[in-house]
Amino acid sequence: MCGIAGFIGTDARLDETRLKRMQEALRHRGPDDGGIRFFESAGEGGGEAPLRVGMAHRRLSILDLSPAGRQPMADAGERHWICYNGEFYNSPDIRTDLSRRGVEFRSTSDTEVLLQLCRRDGVPDAVRRVNGMFAFSHFDAASRVLHLARDRAGQKPLFYVRLPDGSLLYASEIPALLASGLVETDDLDVQAIDQFWTLGYTTGARTFYRAIRRLRPGSLARWQQGQLDISSYWQVSFAPEDAPDKSLDAYADELESLLEDSVRLRLLSDVPVAVCLSGGIDSSLVAAMVSRLRKDVPAYTVSFAGTDHDESAAASAVAAHLGLPHRILDVAGALSPEFARIAGWTGEPFGDASSIPMYFLSREIRRHATVALTGDGGDELFGGYAHYREGLGIWGGMRPIPGARSAGRRWLLRGMGLERGFLRMQRHVNGGLRRKLFTPDALSRIDPAVTLQERRRWIAGAADPAHAPARMQNCDFHTYMTDDVLAKVDRMSMAHGLECRSPFMDHRLIEWAARLPARITLAEDGTGKRVLGHLLGRFLPERLFRRPKQGFTPPWETWCTGEMRETLRKDWRGMADPFMRKEAIDVLAPPDGGGSPVLSWMAYSYATWRRGS
Repeated sequence: MCGIAGFIGTDARLDETRLKRMQEALRHRGPDDGGIRFFESAGEGGGEAPLRVGMAHRRLSILDLSPAGRQPMADAGERHWICYNGEFYNSPDIRTDLSRRGVEFRSTSDTEVLLQLCRRDGVPDAVRRVNGMFAFSHFDAASRVLHLARDRAGQKPLFYVRLPDGSLLYASEIPALLASGLVETDDLDVQAIDQFWTLGYTTGARTFYRAIRRLRPGSLARWQQGQLDISSYWQVSFAPEDAPDKSLDAYADELESLLEDSVRLRLLSDVPVAVCLSGGIDSSLVAAMVSRLRKDVPAYTVSFAGTDHDESAAASAVAAHLGLPHRILDVAGALSPEFARIAGWTGEPFGDASSIPMYFLSREIRRHATVALTGDGGDELFGGYAHYREGLGIWGGMRPIPGARSAGRRWLLRGMGLERGFLRMQRHVNGGLRRKLFTPDALSRIDPAVTLQERRRWIAGAADPAHAPARMQNCDFHTYMTDDVLAKVDRMSMAHGLECRSPFMDHRLIEWAARLPARITLAEDGTGKRVLGHLLGRFLPERLFRRPKQGFTPPWETWCTGEMRETLRKDWRGMADPFMRKEAIDVLAPPDGGGSPVLSWMAYSYATWRRGS
């Protein structure tokens, strides 16, 4: 796991000094080593401006800890160059194949395998053979073509900026692009700001900065002579395929085979590996697979002193039954000094307060290990969220969940239909609250339909429009999971140089799960993860994992009180911001301590970003 940055183009401002600033902004992602390569070649055809190419890397050493794994890396002839962030899990098999084809390797790193695969097969074909999480740039010095690629699920981030002359900058994180000094920081996208307040995150290609775009998961970008072309090399759509005679046991057998192989691949490392264990179904199942393969991998659980956020007892029972070493990491002392740092790591406001426990969990695990396996993705793939069950009670003909919403509210949502109703159900801000938050000028520039365009695209893009669970999962997988869950895990873990790997994000498992019929993912009462629970029952007694879902929700309402709340309110009113009303803070973080903890964290995140921008 690492951080990458670079540029290509003819803009005379592209130089090694800017490249070093971009690299330095990513130091936390790769504390072990760093490398820079700057090229300047004469323009083609005479009279043209020279082409400037910069590639920068920060290294977190996982495989081949020697200098032979240093990046940017080139082939023997220095025609092909690569700058790579991520892990290439099936690289041993690809290495064997390439060796049979005559390729000679100088290191044992997966980076060199990817470089040689791109050299022999071309980048478009190479990415289709990679099982892993990655974001990388590849430069062909002969053809003067640069490729950018991002993994299928979007576990590793990649952002880019196009300058007026067609020159291109890219980086793993937004702050690295800002460090170039070539991004106009006052040119903000009010539509992206509305996405944040509506969803809690920006989604699609948008970011808060109009010039900075997000390369979408499963995408490949090709730059040549100022022209940037972006295409998709992989895309999944939830399309259930039922085989009525196939039993739950048979599906669980298939899942067991896929998940065990995924875990096996993700245990490959030359540094210490751990597993994050909450005691819930997803992390417990990953831990069960780990215990089958290795008994020396420790499990870690975070506990916050003085709060109800404590899953350590359940996790300890799971670890003991599986025979895994287990350690409870107590987070004690003053936490608030770290909150501003946490809110600032994403480079733009981020509304998911579970960043806080993820940050501290990563910090504590990093003291003991460099790689950690997680259970991320289980909810999206196997229908684990409560709002799926609630949606089935509204649009799927299932009995409504008692107390979830009033009958009148359910009637209103049912009348809207699944597409409009689900989008409305999954938002933090409605039209009335939007008018209380935004200034009149900002409101005049916001189109609520555009704000939800990306989520509407994916809820409408499920293969079976009549299948309510598939449509909801398709929407969440391509937006919430990618732009919230995986973004959170990447930024908070990489803040401490910890590499998190999720076995559920293996593309083979994703493609398999996307075809599951509802009877396999959902119980009769609409509870999700049926097949996960069935498989986990082969390893653990149900009493150890059949408990109410707690989630990774921190007690922000407890933390954001007293002096801290007053400071937030003061900071908000002191912001020089053309988009938000100053009196909006009375709704977001009322002085009496009431209100929504979700909205008060979002206000804190926004005010922190403003203070640092």
